[in-house]
Amino acid sequence: MFPSYDGNRFVSLGNMTADARAGPLFIDSETGKRLLVRGTETSTPTTR
Repeated sequence: MFPSYDGNRFVSLGNMTADARAGPLFIDSETGKRLLVRGTETSTPTTR
């Protein structure tokens, strides 16, 4: 387990408006393999 620091989770949508860069890290606990996905995020309003 990782300690619960503010940087370990998505705190608010304000983070995205301040800096659209994202880099989530996915870890396979069985094999130890890691996948880092880098990119920029955008928000598109939707209506239902």
